Amino acid sequence: MRQVSTEALHTFDFIPETYRACGDDWRLLADRTGLADGIRTLLQDFSLCNCTLTNGNRAEVTRNLYQQYVSAGGPEKITTVSERSKKLHRMFSPDIYRKLPHNLNFLSDITQGAYFLSNQQVAREEIGGVSKLLGENEIYQENTRWLQAGISYSSSFSRRKLELGGDNAAKVEEMCACLEEAKSYAANPPYEQAIERDIQSFATGRTEAYRDSQELWVKDMKPAVETILRFVEPYRDPYGVRAEFEGLRLPWRQGYKNGGMGPFEKDLFDPPNYTSLQATDNGKG
Repeated sequence: MRQVSTEALHTFDFIPETYRACGDDWRLLADRTGLADGIRTLLQDFSLCNCTLTNGNRAEVTRNLYQQYVSAGGPEKITTVSERSKKLHRMFSPDIYRKLPHNLNFLSDITQGAYFLSNQQVAREEIGGVSKLLGENEIYQENTRWLQAGISYSSSFSRRKLELGGDNAAKVEEMCACLEEAKSYAANPPYEQAIERDIQSFATGRTEAYRDSQELWVKDMKPAVETILRFVEPYRDPYGVRAEFEGLRLPWRQGYKNGGMGPFEKDLFDPPNYTSLQATDNGKG
């Protein structure tokens, strides 16, 4: 979420904190805060969209829901549910309330994007030139961000090993430790190898290791528990090359018929040899 907007992380933390503070029951929120049911429903819908789309308030549907919630006077009451909720709300409210920048795109007076670490506006041509150079030297860009700085340079390009950690480093280190522990629970050797490649990719930034992991992962047919966590889907990078980090685990519902697959899944799945997935994002930019 840090990749998308400045307020995304604090917004995401605000939601479970508020939920826990009302005893894991949104209906109790009205009793504790005097919040009208209509406003509570708006907050609940906003929370659902925010957690599932993982994009802060930058998808059109999420932003519109929060604006309705604000107009109805929700924040003044909801922040009384706990001191931490109040603190988190103060941290993200200036960014989420301001009118500009109002959507994701290349940096400008009216748009923003955390794919770009510099406050300077970056031209599409500049990004295109760097992308072309990296592509010619087989340097993949899915897990990178843009930082513009003035340095001295020569007219020739020399390939050298460069490892530069980002502000995701602490979380990635924690994730790698969890993956190391998860290897002992892998159902088969190929999946254990896929996890090892994931750890290499996260620890070093090498996209080649990630692609090796994908080749192993796709060969693991009909697993009891399906997982994927990587930098995938470069849909919202304005230039279309940098990907967002995503994590999925299936099956996501338990306690239902169909072997715990939930009420919306078929009881029998016949996996195809080839799958084409088309996804559409409702976000602007």
